[in-house]
Amino acid sequence: MSVHGELEPGGHGAGVAGGEDDPKGVTSRYLLVDLAEQLTQDELQNYFSTFGEIAEITMRTAASGVISGSVKFNNPTMELRKLMLQEKHSVSGHNVSVQTWKMQKLAKPGYRAKLDAERAERAMAKGGCGKGDAGKGAWGGWGDWGMMGKGGWGGKDVGM
Repeated sequence: MSVHGELEPGGHGAGVAGGEDDPKGVTSRYLLVDLAEQLTQDELQNYFSTFGEIAEITMRTAASGVISGSVKFNNPTMELRKLMLQEKHSVSGHNVSVQTWKMQKLAKPGYRAKLDAERAERAMAKGGCGKGDAGKGAWGGWGDWGMMGKGGWGGKDVGM
């Protein structure tokens, strides 16, 4: 078994029972971020197998020299998710940071702003006024323009 194997194509995402990696979903694959050079796949296997049956452990070294990996469990549960994300992990004396694929994507600069812009665009395409309730978009909604008063614009009565 090589110390720093490559991720298989498509093997980098967080598999989730039910389809999406939502914050409350059951994730089967967890990313192991910024691993120490000295760690081996066998050490990771031994440590994480105490949490459940493992389907796959991977490690890779990026061009920048940063080592990362993933662990995929056969039978993920919400209890496993809590253990993986809320506990501090130390393997052979080295701290291991655990994330989901979505957590890693949301941490990238500008990604959340991009998601918000896409959501607002979809809402506008559906006839909404952006995000929020009761027609309130990013600009504050109709009430800020005085359009909700009697007779329309500025609250003045407009005869018809």
